[in-house]
Amino acid sequence: MPKKVLPGYVQRKKKLISPLNALDNIKSIGFVDDLLPELLWLGLINDHYDYFVGRDVLESVTTLEKSWPKLERPLNFSLQSSYKELSDDQKSSILVAWAEKGLLEKVQYAIAPLVLLYDDFALRFVGPPSSVVPEASLIDRLERVVSSASDRYSTPGVMLYGALFMNNLMAGRMHISQEIDLPDFDAVIRDIDSAEGKRAASFLRASAMAQMSFASPPGDWADRFWARSYELISCGAKQ
Repeated sequence: MPKKVLPGYVQRKKKLISPLNALDNIKSIGFVDDLLPELLWLGLINDHYDYFVGRDVLESVTTLEKSWPKLERPLNFSLQSSYKELSDDQKSSILVAWAEKGLLEKVQYAIAPLVLLYDDFALRFVGPPSSVVPEASLIDRLERVVSSASDRYSTPGVMLYGALFMNNLMAGRMHISQEIDLPDFDAVIRDIDSAEGKRAASFLRASAMAQMSFASPPGDWADRFWARSYELISCGAKQ
């Protein structure tokens, strides 16, 4: 007797696919494998300074975007791959905006591991920091931030989900009904283990992943990032 497929589920070969994942325009995107490499530049800024500097860096870009000619498709500037879509003039305007707000040097120092160690990192146009940083220090900081941010229940991880969410909110592409009882998002920073902190974290994770499920998936940067990272760590272990 053939096994019955659950109502609404689709059988593809030996796997049962849920109704949501069976939709053609839904993309399956993992946080650590796919999104963390895209968001890591902000994670480095959050770690090197604080979450408010990371917010200001992202807000400067979303504000600037409103003065540009309309882009072919909406971009989420928390994702490093979005910066590949920009012209040289637009990239230059970002550097000017960050410099005027005293953020450029902070960004250069914070994301130095990606700028100096990854040839195809989309924000390499930011340039290196003004002083030399030993490669071993860059790798150590990269490892530490990857480790902390990969925990999607920790403050560093949840704040990266928050960046995905806040980008669209600041850019005016998303509006929240006044009838929705929003959590206190600052509780994620203040005390993520509190009831309100857990509620805010859950909201940010769900909202961000729902948006990404319908977005164009990031390119192959994640695969290249993990391959290069393994190479760097392997080389460091041999020294």
